[in-house]
Amino acid sequence: MDKFNCTKHFSKKYCAEIYFDQSGFPIYKRRNTGITEKKGKQIGRLLYTHHSAGELWYLRLLLSNVRGPTSFDSLKTINGVQYRSFKDACKSYGLLDDDNEWHSVIEDCARSGFPSQIRHLFVHIIVKCQVSDLKFLWKKHWKHMIDDVLLQRRNTSGEQHTIFSDHQLQYFALAEIDKILKSIGRSLYQFKQLPQPPPSYLQTGLNNLVVDETSYNLEKMEVEFQKVFPLCMKNNYKCTMMSYNQSLGLIVLPVASSGIAATLMPGGRTAHSRFKIPIVLDDCSSCSIRHDSDIVELIKRTSLIIWDEAPMQHRGDVVSACITNSPLWLNSQILVLFRNMRLNQGQNDEEVESLKFFAEWVLQIGNGQVVPPHDEYVLYEEDDIVIPLEFCDPEIKNSVEKYDPMDLSRFVIKLQIPQILK
Repeated sequence: MDKFNCTKHFSKKYCAEIYFDQSGFPIYKRRNTGITEKKGKQIGRLLYTHHSAGELWYLRLLLSNVRGPTSFDSLKTINGVQYRSFKDACKSYGLLDDDNEWHSVIEDCARSGFPSQIRHLFVHIIVKCQVSDLKFLWKKHWKHMIDDVLLQRRNTSGEQHTIFSDHQLQYFALAEIDKILKSIGRSLYQFKQLPQPPPSYLQTGLNNLVVDETSYNLEKMEVEFQKVFPLCMKNNYKCTMMSYNQSLGLIVLPVASSGIAATLMPGGRTAHSRFKIPIVLDDCSSCSIRHDSDIVELIKRTSLIIWDEAPMQHRGDVVSACITNSPLWLNSQILVLFRNMRLNQGQNDEEVESLKFFAEWVLQIGNGQVVPPHDEYVLYEEDDIVIPLEFCDPEIKNSVEKYDPMDLSRFVIKLQIPQILK
């Protein structure tokens, strides 16, 4: 080399004769081409891209065949039409072959192979081979891969009458394909052209709660909705709403506060059973639902909750919540009333103290705290109670005996005033 010029006119390393290196590869003789090469500036370099890389592979294909692109949008623009993806642009340029051979291979395997074998073949094709239209390949052959899925899911859930929609069966088959891909270090997420099932289908195991709520006969539920809705009354409105939402493939949770009401709705359960609500509630109570349990995924996917006989809050709780959320609450002064002012209205302090003393005496009788009477000159029975003189009128003889004992107890409990005993 002399000033970046090849003086001997050899474009590669000079080799006078052909020989084999230590690895067994031949090293060919290089002749003098008569061309002087000068090393210029390196503009860019195209790296190797595997065909399973998706849009990156189609971009690499366009860069190798399209001359003078100025931007990514110019690569996708052909005859003034800009395509949405690099793959569509490759189709327009005619750079992609058809997938007839892959369709033929899968159809041949479907005639004599098991669904699990077809799924393994499908994974081998999408990973090792060049598939132009992966979405159409799946759409045409997915039914060959789910013949065993329905039986497996029924055996796992223990319900032999479980019904799945086409979307659910596809998701189950894609979950099995994802397991095969993960065993070779790949993932279903890397193949964007394939349908992407919800995360619950890709988890290990089966969520029986979700399966139970999504295994209703959609056609039957839709017919029931069309039949009942025109005649809908208040008592069957809940069932009609359930049929409508479940006919759309949505999850509906019918719950009730009592067991009797729960049995009147299809699949109904009590709220305590469904949401793990404690029977005894206090300020620190919470639903005992673990974050990794099946019911968490069920609640996330629920579109409608029908709660019959839902418990209502007390009006005082609602008012208290409204007041405490007000911006004026920070500038308010709390005053606590220790007695009912309406009951003591128009009475002096002496009358109030008399009522208070009488109320405490009646309460002691109910709690069995009154000291039994004892007098050596009077014979008392075990259940006798001596009424204090301040509760009697000495001017009227037998002022207490004229009242019937049952009426007296009723008046004492209801009115709690000493005038009854006078």
